[in-house]
Amino acid sequence: MFRYGNWAVDEQLGILTCQYSLDGREFTERVTLAPGPRWRTDAARAAARLVFLLAGVSYYKTAAPPVIDLGPTALTDAELAFLREFYLQGLGEFAYRNTLDLTPLRIEAHRADARTSGHREPTTPQKALVPFGGGIDSIVVVERVRRLADAALFVVSRPADRFAAIEEPAAVTGLPVVRAGREIDPQLLRSAELGFRNGHVPVTGIISAIGILAASMIAATGARITAAPGKVTRAVGAVYRPARSRCSSRWAATRVAHRSSGTAQAFSP
Repeated sequence: MFRYGNWAVDEQLGILTCQYSLDGREFTERVTLAPGPRWRTDAARAAARLVFLLAGVSYYKTAAPPVIDLGPTALTDAELAFLREFYLQGLGEFAYRNTLDLTPLRIEAHRADARTSGHREPTTPQKALVPFGGGIDSIVVVERVRRLADAALFVVSRPADRFAAIEEPAAVTGLPVVRAGREIDPQLLRSAELGFRNGHVPVTGIISAIGILAASMIAATGARITAAPGKVTRAVGAVYRPARSRCSSRWAATRVAHRSSGTAQAFSP
């Protein structure tokens, strides 16, 4: 059985820690953003919880058991349906390549009351946070979005890593860069040695959730933040080089955007 543990925020260090387990094996993932009190806002905490929920797919797929236990995390009926759909659709290619049928997947979770979110009109000029992977899609989206809003680039990488393929085109845009670090559990890098199942996960959905977290923290300053996708779809999607899991990842990013429409909006180029 795959189990969700807890998630915690250290606002002093700017770290979100997510914990999971599988048959006694513990996994920890960390996401880093700028430290400070913005981590305390309701929007930031809701986005951090979303990252926790979606990032678990990377560890579930190591064995793909038939049951997921959400542990202390309670979900509304809509959240439960969304999470199950995220797993089934986002892992479509993984299931095919591993000859698995994930449709019987059962997710056990305590029920929570449905949440309501109020709409707040912006009091400052609109800003846009554009996921940036350095490719032609990224550049096209940046050029379209910067005509409509005060734009900044959003880059996710391993902590302290820099890649010329991203940094050089980012510098050419002349736009500021908002950075997030994603540190997966090192056990995933030993998948073959540890006998884990391997295959693509809906990473764009995970990156999208991190983008929503970053946008919510910037929005705590009073600015209206829009996360802009790189494809012709209303999605908060990170733009990366073509991958075999593109369809599953794009689906995941689209669903993350729709589920989080109260936190971030998207331009359609």
